[in-house]
Amino acid sequence: MQTNTVTDSFIKDRLYNIDYKPLSRKQEIDMIKKLKLSYYDEVDDSLKELYLNYYFEEFPNFKEKYENADNKEELLEKAIENSTQYRDFFINNNSRLVVLIVNQFAKTNKNYEDMYQNGMIGLMRALEKFDLEKETKFSTYAMLWVKQEIIRQLHNNKRVIRIPVHFSERIYKYERLVENYRKELGRTPTDEELMAEMDLNEEQLKDLIRINYCCHTSSLDEPVDTDSRFTVGELVFDDDDFTQKTIDSIYFSQIYDIIEKMDFSFLEKQILSMHYGLNDGEVYSYAEIAKELNMRKEKVKEIEKVVFRRLKYNIEMIKLNSESTSSFAHNKVLHKYK
Repeated sequence: MQTNTVTDSFIKDRLYNIDYKPLSRKQEIDMIKKLKLSYYDEVDDSLKELYLNYYFEEFPNFKEKYENADNKEELLEKAIENSTQYRDFFINNNSRLVVLIVNQFAKTNKNYEDMYQNGMIGLMRALEKFDLEKETKFSTYAMLWVKQEIIRQLHNNKRVIRIPVHFSERIYKYERLVENYRKELGRTPTDEELMAEMDLNEEQLKDLIRINYCCHTSSLDEPVDTDSRFTVGELVFDDDDFTQKTIDSIYFSQIYDIIEKMDFSFLEKQILSMHYGLNDGEVYSYAEIAKELNMRKEKVKEIEKVVFRRLKYNIEMIKLNSESTSSFAHNKVLHKYK
């Protein structure tokens, strides 16, 4: 049997380099009581009191010292810092759990580092949310959070077009169900079977299938089918004129934004926009602009010249400012465009 050396190397490196210390159930609970105070500044007042009492249980001497002290805030800060060290130790000690769960996903995904990092995020959230009042083993509780974070990361990276997480999980269930039907029964499940298995109505199922279809992307270099010599890219309509129009529209919109920011009058902006098609892409002649604005053609040309002189002046000033030139150079430019 061929093994994945990359996966094996990653798993072994993580497992053997983690300073792991096995903890009993009681030791685990005692450790969590010590570290819960590290979340003191992030929780509601009711939980603050609870976490402080947990810390008092583990450190009775500190409780006596804290209750009789005048500088309670300073003592509390030191206790929170001490609690944070216990939290870091506990997270590192349980990171082996994350490695083992990453190993379960290694067959279908190769982003080991990403999965490990997201798994660690899940582990930290599990520790933050863990309720000591419930008789649940931490590793059992944390496993759900770790798997959830890894699965979310896989779903987010699976598609170029991102969709909500709850939809990703539903699509994942749908694809797995279809695959199982094809393997076991040799056919695709009917809509009625899918609705029954996934507890969806007809409209929800249609939305699910539509979103799943729309979110799948294909490479332009991918063959059309197994027997074809043609790729998807060769069959895509390529209109050079359309491409150029798109580039022009972006270019003109940027120019229009610059003109809008400058201190031009409404008439000056209108003449520029109409003559160069900055608004809707339609270009007007001087005669058409003059007729539209009820003025002489020569006046339109004169206004345009003044606008261009101001534009050139502003461009020169921008260049000079970027080069940190002297005031003499600025005065020279100013004189040039007067």
